[in-house]
Amino acid sequence: TLLLFLATDRQEALQVNLGGGGHLSGPISWQWFPGWTWTEAELLKREGYRPKSTPEGQQDIAEAQRLMRELGYGPDKPLVLEADATESFAFINRTNMEVAKSQWRKIWIDVRIKIIDRALSLTQEARGDFLLRARGLNAAPEPDAQLYTRHHSKGGRNFQKLSDPELDRLLEAQRVELDVARRKQLVMQAQERLWSLYPMAWLYTREAYY
Repeated sequence: TLLLFLATDRQEALQVNLGGGGHLSGPISWQWFPGWTWTEAELLKREGYRPKSTPEGQQDIAEAQRLMRELGYGPDKPLVLEADATESFAFINRTNMEVAKSQWRKIWIDVRIKIIDRALSLTQEARGDFLLRARGLNAAPEPDAQLYTRHHSKGGRNFQKLSDPELDRLLEAQRVELDVARRKQLVMQAQERLWSLYPMAWLYTREAYY
């Protein structure tokens, strides 16, 4: 997953899918949860998030290419990955995958996208029976709802079946911590641990108006 994480151009994905109507985000949104996660400026200095138009962003592409070569792939021998998508909420579930397909060609990954119906997609997610797909999440505006649900080994929407004892420990500790300052520290530690695992390539948060 590190390869895909490094090669993904999040700025392009945001522009293509939402016309810029959102903001880049990591495991949780810096706009929704200021002080609980990295700021936008901090995100843009981290691997994978550094704009691909900059030398630092190009370093991410070069590192992904280096890792691909170590695995035995290259321009004349691409890695074929099977992905799926649905037409339900296509701007999340299909278009993101199409953008990724275009971007990952730079690191010699050939993504083959299969369109499936939503019912089958949901059934597969419940079982963790898929290889690669784009997905969104609606959840309560609370760090625990964003992090525990998706990334704890027993989380109800942990579709990638991530299981990491240290991450579980941090997520469990933050949800029972009453001191706000201490809880923020635990939430940040959980996100740092999560980031080091590269379970998915986070993209952006859509702007919502009510």
